[in-house]
Amino acid sequence: MHSNELSKSNVALVLVTYNRSQLLSEALVSIAQMSILPDAVFVIDNNSNDNTTEVVLTFKNEFPDLNVTYHNTGYNAGGAGGFRIGSKLAWDAGYDYIWLADDDIEMDRHCLEYALPHLNQNTIIQPMRFNIADKSCAEISAVIYDLKNPFYLRPKRQTVVDIYNSETSEYVISSIPFEGPIIHRSVFDRVGFPDEAFFIFNDDLDFALKATEQKILIKCISESKIYRKIPFTQSVALKSWKGYFMFRNYFRIQKTYGVKPYIYFRIVTVFVMALLHCLAKCDLSGARMLIDAFRDGMSKTFRLNKKYLPS
Repeated sequence: MHSNELSKSNVALVLVTYNRSQLLSEALVSIAQMSILPDAVFVIDNNSNDNTTEVVLTFKNEFPDLNVTYHNTGYNAGGAGGFRIGSKLAWDAGYDYIWLADDDIEMDRHCLEYALPHLNQNTIIQPMRFNIADKSCAEISAVIYDLKNPFYLRPKRQTVVDIYNSETSEYVISSIPFEGPIIHRSVFDRVGFPDEAFFIFNDDLDFALKATEQKILIKCISESKIYRKIPFTQSVALKSWKGYFMFRNYFRIQKTYGVKPYIYFRIVTVFVMALLHCLAKCDLSGARMLIDAFRDGMSKTFRLNKKYLPS
């Protein structure tokens, strides 16, 4: 499996899912309909309690030519843990390229075909994401992620969608989502596997920043397309259990990769502003969540408060 030729036999797709069997089924069908198929698909199930297992078994029977492996983690490892477990399984199996994806996407028919010519050992290739409803660009990977200027409270200064032009074939980016990156196995040797401690949010950014430290290039390829099925609204997510992880992991990223001691100005300012907002709204539960996120994100051990884990 280590030939220099770029063909389907180089690529193993890791697809992480949790209690979204209908979305998973649609994602798998889109994969089976691609013009070039991955050599293997690892479905990583974070211990779903719906009919995910049956969906995968049915799919395997309907598409026997697609080499599908089902792996139940036995617990909810979050997206981060699912990608860690799945990428390690694919790495241990000897595949040259490991392709990471979530269950709420659909692959364009030519997604892998158009990504293949760009693959190399020192570049992470990110297919470009589009909204499935209107086919508009949905690629919010950072072109500029500023960890130096503490006065920029929003470090993601520019995204692909900010500068998207249909005539531009590729973009050099600073971050990736775990919705489509194709990564050579040697990158995992240098960077490590995704960090399960993040659970959800910023595990992909952490991986990208580690890769950048190792001088690994990240490119987003316009003609290699993935369609997003669920729009992400940050304000809505912040009010759910996800808010804890969004803040906790944001603080962790800034502390780990920001230029010290200046980065602490950004961290403290964001925390205080968010806390004052909660207090002004008399949102005491939000304030408690924020304090927990700050304490855990800044802790030496990167603690996780289990009361915020989804049931």
